Parts: sequence; structure tokens; C-alpha cells
Amino acid sequence: MTDTRPRFSRLTDSGSTKSWRAAIPAVIVVVIFMGLLAYLASSLSSAEQKKMTAERDAQQIRDQSSRLTKQIAMLQRDNALAKAAPPSSSSPPARQRRAPRGWP
Repeated sequence: MTDTRPRFSRLTDSGSTKSWRAAIPAVIVVVIFMGLLAYLASSLSSAEQKKMTAERDAQQIRDQSSRLTKQIAMLQRDNALAKAAPPSSSSPPARQRRAPRGWP
């Protein structure tokens, strides 16, 4: 009669298996893929930081431009008021230049 029970040759035979050699390329591909994924995530984060910095700088420039425009408008208004206003009596009198000695 023949033996119909399954044999567990991997466990019972003393020969070494070669299955780990087949897994090496898959492990290399997975490691390279993970490295590429980490690089892309780092690049994305770096690009996002640059974008945020550029937006912040642009906002600062807009704010500064707005302040300068307001300041220029105020100075122009003050200048127009100063030109249009008659001289007030509270201003000090103009200094008279003395004639040099010997002049009549």
C-alpha cells in the first residue's frame, strides 16, 4: 500500500531552500520605491514652504505700498493746504538782512 499522507518536504528535508533569493529583487524595488516616495514628500513640503514665504513677502509689499500711498496723499494734502493758506500773524517775522558796514 502506498502512503497517501502529505509529506512536508520543506520541513523534513535537510536541503536549503532558494525562496529568499527570489525575494531580494522585490525587497530592493520596495526600498527604492519608499526612498522615492520620501524624496517626493520632502520636495512637496519644500515647495509649499517656498510658496508660503513668497505669499507672505507679497503681502508685506502690498501693505508697504498701501502705507506709502497714504503717506504721499497726506503729504500732498498738507502741501496744498500750506500753499493755499494766507500767512498767519503767528509766524515769526522775516529777518531783515543788514547791509554790510560802509553801505548807505
